[in-house]
Amino acid sequence: MRLHTLRIEAFGPFADVETIDFDSVGADGLFLLHGQTGAGKTTILDAIAFALYGAVPGARTESKRFLSDHAREGAIPRVTLEASVKGRRFRIVRNPEYDRPKKRGDGSVKEKAKAVLTWLEPDGTPGRGENLARIEEIADTVRDLLGMSKDQFFQVVLLPQGEFAKFLRASNEEREKLLESLFETKRFGSVEAWFADRRKEAEARLDRARQCVDVVLGKITHAAGIEDEPDGNPRDWIEQLRDFLCQRVKTAAASLDQTATAFDQAQHRLDGVRVHAERQLRFRDAESALSKLTAGEALRRDLATELHRARRAKPFETADRDLMRFQQAADDAVLEMKLAVDELTVLNGGAAVAEALSWPAQACDDTNLQEAVTSWTEESGGLTKLCERADEADRLERDISRLDEALATIDDERTQLVTELDGIPAKKGRLDQDIDEAVAAEARIEGLRTGIHQLKKTRSAAHELPGVSEALIDAQDALIRARSNHLESRERLVALRELRIAGMAGELANRLEAGEPCAVCGSEIHPKPAPFAPTAVTQEDEQRAVDSEQLAADAFEAARVAVADLEKRAELLGGESGGRSLRDIDAELTEATASLAEAQRCVGQLGGLRSAREKLLGRARALEERISELSSKRAGLEERVDGLTTQLAELRATLDAARGEDTDVVSRKARLDALARAASHLHGTRGKAAAAVLRTEEHHAYLQSLAREAGFQSLTDARNAVRTVPWIADTEAALEDARDRKVRAQAVLDDPLVRDAANQPTANVEAAETDVAEARAALESAVREHAQAQRANDGVISLAGDLESALEDLGPAEERYAQLSLLSEVIAGRGQNTRRMSLRSYVLAARLEEVAVAASARLRIMSGGRYEFIHSDAAGPRGLRGGLGLDIRDDYTGVVRSAKTLSGGETFMASLSLALGLADVVTSEAGGMMLDTLFIDEGFGTLDSDTLDAVMGVLDELRAGGRVVGIVSHVDEMRQRIPCRLHVVKTRTGSHVRSSVTALPEAPVG
Repeated sequence: MRLHTLRIEAFGPFADVETIDFDSVGADGLFLLHGQTGAGKTTILDAIAFALYGAVPGARTESKRFLSDHAREGAIPRVTLEASVKGRRFRIVRNPEYDRPKKRGDGSVKEKAKAVLTWLEPDGTPGRGENLARIEEIADTVRDLLGMSKDQFFQVVLLPQGEFAKFLRASNEEREKLLESLFETKRFGSVEAWFADRRKEAEARLDRARQCVDVVLGKITHAAGIEDEPDGNPRDWIEQLRDFLCQRVKTAAASLDQTATAFDQAQHRLDGVRVHAERQLRFRDAESALSKLTAGEALRRDLATELHRARRAKPFETADRDLMRFQQAADDAVLEMKLAVDELTVLNGGAAVAEALSWPAQACDDTNLQEAVTSWTEESGGLTKLCERADEADRLERDISRLDEALATIDDERTQLVTELDGIPAKKGRLDQDIDEAVAAEARIEGLRTGIHQLKKTRSAAHELPGVSEALIDAQDALIRARSNHLESRERLVALRELRIAGMAGELANRLEAGEPCAVCGSEIHPKPAPFAPTAVTQEDEQRAVDSEQLAADAFEAARVAVADLEKRAELLGGESGGRSLRDIDAELTEATASLAEAQRCVGQLGGLRSAREKLLGRARALEERISELSSKRAGLEERVDGLTTQLAELRATLDAARGEDTDVVSRKARLDALARAASHLHGTRGKAAAAVLRTEEHHAYLQSLAREAGFQSLTDARNAVRTVPWIADTEAALEDARDRKVRAQAVLDDPLVRDAANQPTANVEAAETDVAEARAALESAVREHAQAQRANDGVISLAGDLESALEDLGPAEERYAQLSLLSEVIAGRGQNTRRMSLRSYVLAARLEEVAVAASARLRIMSGGRYEFIHSDAAGPRGLRGGLGLDIRDDYTGVVRSAKTLSGGETFMASLSLALGLADVVTSEAGGMMLDTLFIDEGFGTLDSDTLDAVMGVLDELRAGGRVVGIVSHVDEMRQRIPCRLHVVKTRTGSHVRSSVTALPEAPVG
C-alpha cells in the first residue's frame, strides 16, 4: 500500500484545510514528521487510520471528538485520503459524527458519520468501477484490499514503539492477546472448542448414566428406608438388603399383635376415670360460685338503692336539658349583640353612637339609634348623582388607557415589522444554503437505493430466526415440563403399587366366600379375614396410573423430537442470515432508509425552497408598505388622547370638593350606607338578647320546684341521681342474674351423686390419659413399622431389575469419557501436555518464532552484531502456559537473558526490530502484500550517535526496497539527517502543516 495525498479539514487541532503530498515529501523514501508537543503529529497518523477504517488507534477513538475546537462555525470535519493498493488507486472521503448548530433556533443536532470511496486511474483521474457510499461496504472493501483488520494496520503500519516495548516485557498471556489480534487463529480455537464440546457431550452422557444408577439406588434406599448407599459392589449390596428386609417384616407383625391388646385395656380404664373427674369438678365450681355471690350481697344492696333514685329522677332529666338549651340560646344572643356593637364601633363615625348605649337596655337607647340611622341615610341619598359623575371620570380614564394601549400596539407591531425586515437577508442566505444542500442530496439518492436493496435481502433471511428461537425456548420449557410430568407419573404409579401391595391381604379376603377354599392357603375355614378398606387401591386404580404414565412418556418423547427439529431449523437460519441479528440489520436498514428519506426530502423541498425565496422577497416589499401605514395612524391617535385628558382634569376637581375627608365620593357614600346598616342590625340584636335572657331565668325557677316535688334536697342532688337508660337496664339485669346463679349453684350441691364423688379421692385423669397415649403411640409405631417393612421389602424387589439395567449402561459411557477427556486436556494445554501449550498457543508460538527470526536480522545490524531474539517454548513458572517466551541472546557473553534487562536505547532498538519483523510476518500472512508506507513513532532520543547510524542504516534498507518511511521524532539530530520534513506548527488559532526539503551538509574531506 502506498499513500499519495492526505487532506484534513477542521479535524483535531487543524482548523483549516491542510494538504500533505506524500508522493512529494516521500520521494526520497524517508521523511521526518516533527513539531511541538500537542501540535498534532499524532493527529496526522490518526487521520490516515480514520480515512481507511473510520477509527483511530488506542483510547482516542472512544471520545469521538474529531471536530476541531478552532474551526469556524458551520465547518464540517472531513478527511480525504488517496492511496494505491495492488495496482488499484482510490480516494476515501470520511466525515465523522459531530454536533452542528441548528439552522433554526438554538441548540445543536448530531450529524451522522459519512464516507465515500471513489475508484481512480493511476494518474488520479476518475476511474471505472462502482463507487461506494455505505460505511459497511467501504469497511469490507478496505479490509479485502489491505488484507488486514484495523488492529493489524495500527500495529504494522503505524509502528508504536512504546507498545512493542510493553510486548517485550509482557507475560505469555499478554503476548497471546496481541498475537491473536494480528494472526488468524480462530480455526484452531474451533478445533479446541470441538474437542471440548465432544468431551462435554461424553461427560453429559456419563453423568446421565451415573445419574440413572444414582436415581435407582436413591429409589432403593428410599424404598428401604435407609440413608447409606453401597460403598462396594451394588449387586452384592442389594442381595444383603433383601435378606435384612424379609426378617424385618416377620418381627414387625409379632410386635403389632401385642400392642393392639394393651391399647384396648388402657382405653377402658380412661373412660371410668373421666366420669369421676367430671362430677368432682362440678362440685368445686358450685361451691366457688356460691361463695362469691355471698361476698357481693352488700354491693348489690347499694346498687338497688341507686337504681331506685335513678327511677325517681327520670322526669327531671328532660327539663334539665331544656334549661341548658335556653341558657345556650341566651349566651348566643348576647354574643351576637356584642359583635353588632363591634361592627358599628369599627366604622368611622359609629363609635360615639355605640358608646352611648347601655346593658341591660334603657328606653332612650332605641330612640338614639333610630335618629343616627335617619341622619346617615339622608346624607347618603344626597351623594347619588355625584357618584354617577365619578363613573364618567372612570370611563374617561379607560378611554385614555385604551388609546395608550393602541399606541403601544402600533409601536410593538412597527418594531416587529422592522425586526422582521432586518432579518430577511439572513433568511435569504439560509434558503440559498438549503437549495445547495438539496442539489447535493440529489446526487446521493441512487447509491442509497442500492444499499437499501441489499440490506432487505439480508433481512429476509434473518427475519424468521427470532420466531424460531422463541419457539425453541418454548419447546425446551415444554420438554422440561414433560420430563417432570413423566417422572411424577412414574412416582405416582410406584406409590399406588406400594399401597395396593400393602392392602393386598384385604383385597384377597374380600373375595373369600363361606365354604370356598382360600386362594392363598387353600383352607375352607376363614376364622379371621383381613379387613378390606373402602379407600384401598384396586387393580383398576393401578391400571389408570399405568395408562397415565404411558401418556406422559409419549408426551415427553414428542417434546424431545420437537426440540431437536427446532434446533436444526435455528442453526440453518443462523447460517443463512450470516450470524447477524435482526436488530443490527434493522438498525442498518433504518439508518439507510432514513438517509434516503432525508435525501429525498431535501430533493422534494427544492422547488418549495426556490418558491420560498421568491415569497421572502415579496414579504420584504409588503413590510415596507405596512410600516408607513402605521406611522400615519399613530399621529391621529395622539391627537385624541390630548382632548380626553383635558376633559378628565375638570371633572376630577368637582368630585374632590364633594368627598370631604374620604378618599372619593363613592367611598363616602359607601361608609354612610354601612353605618346605617350596622346601627339597624344592632337595634334588632338587642331586642333578641333581652327576650332570651328572660326565658332562661323563668325556666330555672320551674326546674327547682320540680326537684323538690320528686323528693330531692336541691337541684344539684336531683342532677346527681340521673342515670342513663342503658345503665338502668344493665343494673336490673345484673341483679336478676346474681339471683339465678345462686339458685343453680345450690341445686348442684344438693345432687347425691355429686356429693358422693366429692367425698372420694381426686381422680387422676392425666395419668390415665398418659397410659392411653403411650399405648396408642406404641400401637401406631408398630403399625408404621409393619407397613414400612412390608413396603420396603416389596419396593426393593421391584427395583432390583432397574438397577441391573442401569449398571449395564454405565460401563461404555465411562470408557468413552476417559478417552475424550485425555485428548481435550492435551489440546487445551493441560493434563499430559508438559509444555502447557494449547493448540492455538502452539500456532501462535510458530508465528512468534517467525517474528523472532525476522526481527533478529534487523536487531543484529542495529546492535553491531551483539543481540538477537531467542524464542522459547518452555512452560511458564508455577504451571503457567508456555510457548510464547521471547528472550535476548547477548553475543558478547553468550548468555540468554530477559528483555527486561536491556537499557533504554537497547529496548528501543529491540522494539523497532520487533515491530518491523512483525510487520513482515503479518504482511506475509495477508498474502505477501507490500506495505509501501510505514510510520515509526518516537524513541530515537534514547540512542547514541553510533547506534543511531546503525538504526538509520536499517531504515535505508527499508526505503531501498521501494518503501516510504515516515519518522515521528523531536530529536534535533534527526532534522539534520533527514532532508524531507513535515513540520507541524502550533498556533493559538489552530495547527498548520509545512513541508520542506533541505540539502544535507556534505561530509568533510580528509
